[in-house]
Amino acid sequence: MTSMRKNGIRTTILAALVVLLLVPAAAAKTDEDVVQIYDKKDGWRDQKGVTITKDTIEGVAWKNKARRTESKPVGEVRGIAYGDAPAEWTKGLSDYASGRYDEAIESFKGAVNAFEADRCREWVKEYAAFQIGLCKAAQARADRKRLDVALGELRKFTTDYPKSRLLPDALLAHANLLVLAGKARDARRQFETVERLAKSNKLFVKYEFRALLGKAQTLAMEQDWTLALTEFQSIGQRAEIELRVAKLALAKEELGEIRLLAAGRLGDAHIAKAEASRSARDFAAAKSYFQSLKRKDLGDPARVKAMSGVGEAICLLSEDKARDALIRLAEVKIQYFSQRNEVAKALYYMAEAAKKLNRKRLAAAYRKELKEHYPDSEWARRAD
Repeated sequence: MTSMRKNGIRTTILAALVVLLLVPAAAAKTDEDVVQIYDKKDGWRDQKGVTITKDTIEGVAWKNKARRTESKPVGEVRGIAYGDAPAEWTKGLSDYASGRYDEAIESFKGAVNAFEADRCREWVKEYAAFQIGLCKAAQARADRKRLDVALGELRKFTTDYPKSRLLPDALLAHANLLVLAGKARDARRQFETVERLAKSNKLFVKYEFRALLGKAQTLAMEQDWTLALTEFQSIGQRAEIELRVAKLALAKEELGEIRLLAAGRLGDAHIAKAEASRSARDFAAAKSYFQSLKRKDLGDPARVKAMSGVGEAICLLSEDKARDALIRLAEVKIQYFSQRNEVAKALYYMAEAAKKLNRKRLAAAYRKELKEHYPDSEWARRAD
């Protein structure tokens, strides 16, 4: 009996020790698992909605303890460190979202100096440099005279931060500016670099489709229509297959967007090929594609209907039915006003239709509206 009692005491003591050892470990795990979310309105907060400050996690290095996710206002930019973001940083994001790019650039520069934690100043410099590059890219899209400056800024970022998590974003932005500059071959090299990064690093997988779309776009620029059309179709089909098996909501959202982009770019390529060849057969193929597009479930009916409406109107214009085309384009402009790219495209072709009808003032009015309301669109540039 004495032996059994001793064994029981030993068991109790061991159990108590195990509990004492496990409780701090569990607490530490919980502490390590803080997920921080940046919200434009409320600032930094954890997954339960509690605002996070330095005091919340005092004594623990932020970099080592927090896995960061960001809501759309921050986009791909990782959270900057050790407490609330500087006011300059938040203002820079707000200015960028509102199109006040010069003010945003000054705010991002100010954020580097305003940030007190020396340990993280390099982080802030990295993200500020990236955001400044995006601001200058946006300015270049609106004013092509700024292209060289924007290209230089993004090239500098890729050179200064070759191991940055933001490298694929910077390379894609740089490649898209090269497309805008008409440098298809240089752009394709950049897209191929992003594709290689995506295949070699799991963190960058989501960029592969964007790179593939960019490569196909450069083929269309070089009027390699057969290969460009095949590539756009292949990308859309592959995105659709992967969308069926995707489990994460973010992955589904990204794949859905890629599928829509591929469908739109395929339609644009059909139109571009037809406009280049002036062939009735090519316009008929484009018209057939847009009619089939309306029957597809691509997850965004308004956007698909807007794309289809504009595409069909362009085909009507090719058949010398300028009046019918103008009416169809006006319908798209009114019904799908939230689809900025399609409305900009509609305005461009409305000007073309008015020109065919010898309504020069009306054509000028459409071009003016296009440049004033959609200055950074491809269609505003084409109207120059």
